[in-house]
Amino acid sequence: MIGSRTPHTVKAWKNLTSSFFNRFRKSEPDLLALPANIRDIQAATLDIYMAESLVIINLDAQSATMLLDAATHLIPTRFTGPKGRPLSVIPINDPRSRPTLHPDHGWMMPLSPPVVEELLNTGLAPGEKELLSINIAFIVDVE
Repeated sequence: MIGSRTPHTVKAWKNLTSSFFNRFRKSEPDLLALPANIRDIQAATLDIYMAESLVIINLDAQSATMLLDAATHLIPTRFTGPKGRPLSVIPINDPRSRPTLHPDHGWMMPLSPPVVEELLNTGLAPGEKELLSINIAFIVDVE
């Protein structure tokens, strides 16, 4: 019967999809995962846009301060704005990791060592800031 699911076909399907994604992703870093414990911050402003491969994050100054705190102390933090998808910043060791848009959890930004170093060295003052260590730019609103 076409479309029937037996234990054998389910196992074969899992092996096929697993090997397909392994071949497709090759040497790409693991996708970001949402940690079990995460600090929640309500952002006054949070809008996230894409311009080609650049992820542009527009946020208020207080949220920018909290993002720097998350980077300083390597605290997984989720920012939720008045509209749109949330942004989770997640400490991770792999410097190759990139921002990810998860269908259920929103945007995930890796806090890899190079990203943390750049954020702490340059800060997030009001205005525009494009990071060199990752394909992310910030627009911090003046309060």
